[in-house]
Amino acid sequence: MDVSCPTFATLGSLVDGEEIAPEVRDHVDSCPKCGRTVSAMRSLDVILAPGGECGPSADFESRLRTIPDQAPAKNSRVQRRFTPLAAAAAVILLFAGVRMQFNRTDPNPEQSGKAPRAPAPSALRGLVSSALQSELEEDRGILAELDGARMVILNRIAVEDDTIAARAALEVLALSGPRESLPAALIAVRKPDRAIRAVRLLAAIGDPKALAALESMLAKTDQPAEVISALASIGGEQAARVLDRGLATLPSAILRKQAMMAIARADGIVGARILLARYQDPELSTYVPAAIEANVDALVPHLLRLAERGEQRAFDLLGALARPEAVPGLIRLLDHPYARAEAARILALTDTTAGADALIRRWQHADVRSAFAQAGAATEQRLIGLLSSKQKVDLRMAIELLAVCGGSQTVKALRPLARNRALAPAVIRALGQIGGPEAVSALDLLAEIPQLERQAIRALGTTGEESAVPILIIRGRERRALRGEAVSALGQIASPSAVRGILALEPDRRPRSATLRTLKSMDRGVVLPALSSLLTGDLGPTARRVLSALGSGPSAQRSTGNY
Repeated sequence: MDVSCPTFATLGSLVDGEEIAPEVRDHVDSCPKCGRTVSAMRSLDVILAPGGECGPSADFESRLRTIPDQAPAKNSRVQRRFTPLAAAAAVILLFAGVRMQFNRTDPNPEQSGKAPRAPAPSALRGLVSSALQSELEEDRGILAELDGARMVILNRIAVEDDTIAARAALEVLALSGPRESLPAALIAVRKPDRAIRAVRLLAAIGDPKALAALESMLAKTDQPAEVISALASIGGEQAARVLDRGLATLPSAILRKQAMMAIARADGIVGARILLARYQDPELSTYVPAAIEANVDALVPHLLRLAERGEQRAFDLLGALARPEAVPGLIRLLDHPYARAEAARILALTDTTAGADALIRRWQHADVRSAFAQAGAATEQRLIGLLSSKQKVDLRMAIELLAVCGGSQTVKALRPLARNRALAPAVIRALGQIGGPEAVSALDLLAEIPQLERQAIRALGTTGEESAVPILIIRGRERRALRGEAVSALGQIASPSAVRGILALEPDRRPRSATLRTLKSMDRGVVLPALSSLLTGDLGPTARRVLSALGSGPSAQRSTGNY
């Protein structure tokens, strides 16, 4: 039907036999779409025409006259209760009469004296079948105009033997998913030739009564993805449990992942519990974060509720997700001593401004301070902002926390504070903990200041950076008083160059006890190969004496056992 056609509004008059303009009649004769529309409307008139004239019975007038003018007085409460019931009964009878028009014909039209009725079911079935088989949109559009009768016929076709017609009927019903089609869909889902289309209809209907049939289909069908999608569409606790039970029967990783996603969509709290349980399964744990990510708004509140009850797996999942949606709930958990450490850890991983402020306010708690080691850029920027504070408490707190979570930006911000004699020791310790090339350069400059050189040398060792080795060797050679500090600092850098630097700082090639203690404190897997490689060079005699003193002998092959 082409509703955009200028003559569309007058087609009803043509079907009813009324007078219409000649140009309209000529247009209908020449326009294929309008011609088909008129034919379809005439078919409907034949199908839906009333079966004979309707009128009152012969004794209707006499019975009407016997009704008194006024009804006897009755209790008003009874009237109020009866009136709605009577109205409902009238509506039911009216619908029953309408339905009978479609489901029966007059058995003996000639004896009754009435005009024979049109065979409504058979004609309607033929019209529906023709529309199903047609590929033209205007022909299939007739299905939408048949209302309840269309649905009854489609349900019958869906369960009959004609496979092609049944599939088409199921597809048409799935477009709207009427609940009245549930019995037909449950019958059709057991027929292999139309099962998948019946599954789609069950998904559109969304009735939990279909769960048992879908669960039996999950292991039998060659298209389990359709069944998984239908279960997710129905949703609810039972659908989530059906999917959980079916995980073991699914043949591929892709299907198992799809099932996990469907569980996350099916039900909130039950889905969250199932996902937590599956998080311990090595084969399925990788799908859990992705499933929650896809349904984060629905599942994060439930995960927070489980975490508040002390469920460690809920904390693990929240930490793996690090979603900003969880931040308000995690901030509340900071006030619970049993959950503070885990909530602080996840807030640090999430790294939002609100989470950073909440952690900074509670920095006195040891479990909160330890969480800063996992904090990111947002937390670092909030702490750098506190470095401009005039409050000494805020300054010292910011320096201490930046030592744990700071980076190159922190190094640039801390350099000016080293001029403050009161803050310099804390700044140097923080630079040593932060490490990196920028921190090594800053400490090298601070080592030029006599009052800070010892602290700077120790901090250079704390960095563990290979680039600090040459600086420490130079500092140890220039001043004999700093040689011990330099050796101790080199001992914190686990590298062959650090071992060589320690031996180079022995002026008489006779290792002192402090040097031996430092070498013993280092990783033997680094020290012994490094000493062995030095046996043939300038430091060979010193390396040999050290190996002998360490109880490892001069052989380069010995690399196991204790010193």
